[in-house]
Amino acid sequence: MAMSKFWWKSDSSKDKSIHWMCWSRLTAAKCKGGMGFKNLRDFNTALLGNQAWRLISFPDKLLNWDPTLSYIWRSVMEAQALLVQGISCCIGNGQTVDITNSPWLPSIEDPFVHSDNKAISNQKVISLFKIDEKAWDIELVLDVFEERDAELILSIPLTENDKDTWYWRHEKMGHYSVKSGYNVIQASKNQPNTVDNSRFWRKLWNLKIPNKARRIQVNAQCPVCNLCDESAIHSLVTFSFAVECHQFSSVKQVAGDYHIFTEWLQMVFEQSNNRDICIQEDGLEQWCPTSSNSVKVNVDAALFTDPNRYNYAIVVRDHLGHLVQAMSKCSLGKVVSRAIRECRHQRSP
Repeated sequence: MAMSKFWWKSDSSKDKSIHWMCWSRLTAAKCKGGMGFKNLRDFNTALLGNQAWRLISFPDKLLNWDPTLSYIWRSVMEAQALLVQGISCCIGNGQTVDITNSPWLPSIEDPFVHSDNKAISNQKVISLFKIDEKAWDIELVLDVFEERDAELILSIPLTENDKDTWYWRHEKMGHYSVKSGYNVIQASKNQPNTVDNSRFWRKLWNLKIPNKARRIQVNAQCPVCNLCDESAIHSLVTFSFAVECHQFSSVKQVAGDYHIFTEWLQMVFEQSNNRDICIQEDGLEQWCPTSSNSVKVNVDAALFTDPNRYNYAIVVRDHLGHLVQAMSKCSLGKVVSRAIRECRHQRSP
C-alpha cells in the first residue's frame, strides 16, 4: 500500500489520488507489460525459500521444529509450496530417495514417477541398481516402469557420490536463489494460453526516447475525413464508407438515439430478427443459385499498394451453377474509393 501511494500520489494531492492501474499489473515484469515492481509478499516468500534451502542443504542446523512454538519454523513453512515447484534430488547411493514420493526424475515440468506398480511402492531408488554394481538394472526398469518414466530413469548418470543431494531445477548451478524463486512464483500466477508479446515490450522499453514527456499533441479528428472526432461509432457506423458496407450487408440501418458502438449494436439486435443478420461460417461466402432462366454475375477486386496495381475478376453462371463466362484482369494504377473522394470533395473550397 505504501509503494502504491508513493507511485500514484503527487505533491498537489493531499489525501486522495487516482490509481490508474491495479497493483498486480504494476508488479508484472516489464517484458509482460508491467512496471517491474516487486510484489513484497512474493519477494518475502522467496527470501524465506532461501532459508528453507539452507535447512535442506545443512540439515544439522539447530532449529525448534515445533510449528506451534517456533516463529522461524512457521515462517519457513510459508516457502514450502515454492520449494516443491523447483526442488529435485540428485541420485547418489539411492538410499534416501523414495521412488514414488520424491521428485528425482530429470524433468523440469514434472520430476515425479507416474508408473502405478505395487512393486515400487515404498521402495528406495537403490532397489533399481544391479546387485554389487552401481548401475541401473535396465531389464528391471523397462519391466516395472512406463515408457516415459523408464527413459528418464535410464538417462540419469550414476556418479561415485555416496550421498543423495538436493538441487534447484531453475538454476544452472543447482543452487537456490531469491531471483529464481521469485520468478517461479510469478510464473505460477500467469494464466495459461496467454499471448506471448514479450518481444514487443522489450523493443518498447529499449526505445531511445526522453525519460519524461510534458505534453503530447494528439489530433482527435478522423484522419480520413477530418470532419468528426475519431471514435468507434464514427469508424464503424456513421462514416460514409461504413454506411456503404452496411448497404451491401444484411445489417440494416436502425433508427434511434445512440452515442456509443455497443448501444448501436444492441439496437441492431433488437430491431432485427436472427434471420436478418447472417454471418457465414469461417468468414466464407457460399454461392447461392439464382432463379430459373436467369444468370448471376459475381465480381471481386483486390488492391495492391506496391507497385500500385489492382486486379478484378468476373464470373457469370446460370441458375444451375454452370459457367457461362469468366474474365480477370490486372491493371496498373491507383484506385481511390468513392467514400474518400466524397470526403475530399466536401473538404475542398
